[in-house]
Amino acid sequence: SSHKYKGGDEYTRRRLDSDEIEMSSGLLRSSILRTVKIVNTVTRSVGTGFYLYETPDSYVFLTNYHVLGSSDECRRANLLMLDSNFDKKRLRCDKVLEIGDYSTGSDHMIFSMSKGKRTEFLAELDQITHFENDAQIGDELSIVGFGGAKINNRRFDIGVSEDQDCILLDVGKDVSFNNLLMPSILFTACDIRSGDSGSAVFNKRTGSLVGLLFATSKHKDGVTRAEIKDNLGRYYERFHTHSSYAIDIESINLEKYRY
Repeated sequence: SSHKYKGGDEYTRRRLDSDEIEMSSGLLRSSILRTVKIVNTVTRSVGTGFYLYETPDSYVFLTNYHVLGSSDECRRANLLMLDSNFDKKRLRCDKVLEIGDYSTGSDHMIFSMSKGKRTEFLAELDQITHFENDAQIGDELSIVGFGGAKINNRRFDIGVSEDQDCILLDVGKDVSFNNLLMPSILFTACDIRSGDSGSAVFNKRTGSLVGLLFATSKHKDGVTRAEIKDNLGRYYERFHTHSSYAIDIESINLEKYRY
């Protein structure tokens, strides 16, 4: 679908062209290189995932359960990344390690790619081995993903959301999805589009991975800049009902597949 969520007064999520990708640096560059485009060939949909760390025999990734809903969907998905020379790499999901669905209060899937010739470029990437949400309310966030991307693995049509409204609004209030309770939610005002599901949410202040994007409110227009300015740091209902949602990274046990 083409659902868009706009936080603040304008929608500034933008597609990155090849020059911008190659000129990127710091957190943005490392985010682009660890992010994988996921084309689900069963549901004919696009989502996002990202690289975490390597084990002795594989590379481990995280996405949403609603992006890849089963081992079969994972195996049949077309995956696309860039190497450090910005050449496209077509990849496969080899194994699903863990599924967390709404009934468990989550929406995540941990999967791996086996080590081998086609995946050896992943060894150059920084590993994320520290899973602590250090974001404070008001911290600026950065999200890259495949919102609005074409449903094919030929184009690496990635976009970024990191304008001044892409901040942490509130944390921790339970949200109901499909009549099931999701605890440990981060509420953000980051501009999001369908296809960004499964994106990493980074704290720009520290560079830490703090969340896993999974949904937005049904309301196309989010909280305004004035609302953010006037209510940040106190309980404000619309921060929970008119925002984009991420799962607190600490609520997923990501350590356990490392060794």
